[in-house]
Amino acid sequence: MRVLLSAFACRPDMGSENETGLRAVLAAASAHEVWLFTHRHCEEPVRSVLAAEGLSDAVHVVAIGEPSDGTEQSGLLRFHRLYDRWQRDAGELGRRLDAEIGFDVVHHVGLASFWARAGVSAVDRPLVIGPSGGGTEAPWGLLGLLGVRGLAEFAVRSATRRVSLRRPAIRQQYQRAQVVLVQNEHTRSRLPRGTRAAIYPHSTAVVDGITSVPPGLRTKELVHVGRLRAWKGGVLALRALVQVSDPEATLVVLGEGPDRDRMARHAQRLGVADRVRFEGRVGRDEAMARVAHAGVLLHPALHDEAPLAVAEAMVLGTPVVGLAWGGLPSIHERWPEADAVLVRPSTPGRTARALAAAVDGFLAAPPPVPAAPRPPVESYAERILASYEEAVALFPSLPVR
Repeated sequence: MRVLLSAFACRPDMGSENETGLRAVLAAASAHEVWLFTHRHCEEPVRSVLAAEGLSDAVHVVAIGEPSDGTEQSGLLRFHRLYDRWQRDAGELGRRLDAEIGFDVVHHVGLASFWARAGVSAVDRPLVIGPSGGGTEAPWGLLGLLGVRGLAEFAVRSATRRVSLRRPAIRQQYQRAQVVLVQNEHTRSRLPRGTRAAIYPHSTAVVDGITSVPPGLRTKELVHVGRLRAWKGGVLALRALVQVSDPEATLVVLGEGPDRDRMARHAQRLGVADRVRFEGRVGRDEAMARVAHAGVLLHPALHDEAPLAVAEAMVLGTPVVGLAWGGLPSIHERWPEADAVLVRPSTPGRTARALAAAVDGFLAAPPPVPAAPRPPVESYAERILASYEEAVALFPSLPVR
């Protein structure tokens, strides 16, 4: 097939959206000829990866945009305006190229936000959108844990999503799509009425690159990984630590972000500051080693769509304790045999006690560090390639090259 793949973010070793985009490119290029639309600041890094993988001849990289417009450093609202403009440009360029090339399938990876524009949906070819997220909101009973700043962000995010979904272009792209992939049930429930969507979390993309498990013994560390924002559940992790009975248990926080100081104040107030270590941002290899040997990955995020850290823990065989909310249940379905306890959110006190009980259970009877990675029931690459076949089958008038 000739595949037009739009991946705004597509850089190695950056995680999240970048990893999802890059893994989609590698999957598509493993079986098809690909025209990749990506942001200009991703062009050289993705070319380097393609060369290393021996796929340079299979992918035509088309860079769009100015390098300075590719990050959120200039402010979130300005970034989203630039992103929307980039998507419009991608749609116009996609139509022109299609007239010359005749694509067999079009895939929008984009940012994983179901309410954002998919520019290449303007190309009249079989269309795959996703995996997309953005539909999970914090449980009402736990909103108080967000703090003032977190509540303000929550309100802006919720309002933005609802307004964006009313735009005709957003609704039309789902009417056009033959295949829509979403991160979790919450996001699927928020799509325009009549949209057929399958659940597949994009976090499985990151595990395609994990080929070994660092050897070692399991520790008593409860590792909390990610950018420290209120909705990541750092304060809830601290409240759970208070209830953990094992005296050797410590909470290790890997990451930086605006919620760090608030977490430190809560640790002091709760009397657990001596059992918490804020170790800042670490390299991916070090983070993987810490997670691989941890007693538990503690990830009580309030509205995470498909957290990569959880998928990494499951492929590494590390027990996971979090909320039965957002993307965690859909990730667990990809590793049904994984050691995981997902707690139904309730009040802050009840939820913290349930999390602590799960942690104590794993610390009392820790599973061994596995000798090899544990793959999901279906790899990200397999799902992407199957989506192309499905989209073409649902668009039968198009001859396949």
